[in-house]
Amino acid sequence: MAVNRDLCERFFEASADLMLYLDRDGTILNCNAAFLKIYNSTKDEVIGKKCHSIVHNAIFHIEGCPCLKSKESKRREEMEMIIGERTFRVSVDPVLDDKGEISGFIHIATDITRYKELIRRLEESESRFRELFNSSKDGQLIMTDIFIETNDKMAEKFSCNKKDIIGKHPADFSPKIQPDGSSSLEKSNTLIKMALSGVEQEFYWQHIDINGRLID
Repeated sequence: MAVNRDLCERFFEASADLMLYLDRDGTILNCNAAFLKIYNSTKDEVIGKKCHSIVHNAIFHIEGCPCLKSKESKRREEMEMIIGERTFRVSVDPVLDDKGEISGFIHIATDITRYKELIRRLEESESRFRELFNSSKDGQLIMTDIFIETNDKMAEKFSCNKKDIIGKHPADFSPKIQPDGSSSLEKSNTLIKMALSGVEQEFYWQHIDINGRLID
């Protein structure tokens, strides 16, 4: 038991996450080195103080406080928090005694700044891609085994709206037989299977619009 406690204390101190152990009223009973480093404080300056007074420099609990929410739900509650130029995901877990009553909380803040920056860049990249995709003068389609996205130019070529294309199989906008005599359905399924397995392809394909007119 002493060994397990020692391991827990080592983990607590060594964690890169900002960790606090609070009593049921939100008073800080312990904190780790990562927390002290971010807040540029000593344990003597932190222990015994209310969590919100140290973490948020606030007199009262902030709106959406995960400790208050966890106190009511008796389960993990989370929120995001900005400290300086960093973003943290805060999770608070209640510690229950033998009677199932809350005796304290484990308060953990994980630095998700890089993750948030990655999401921002991906969103910007997707926005730029969509702008290029939608403004292209060429008809373009994105597909798996069905069409999952199309641009305005392709909808114009198919003489329909985008919603008429998305979710359809390529054979739905193809003549039954391709110029080489092959079945559009069978050939498209073969080509799709090859593409999904990573085989790069270039081929001629004849389409029809929603009214059955041929498109070369």
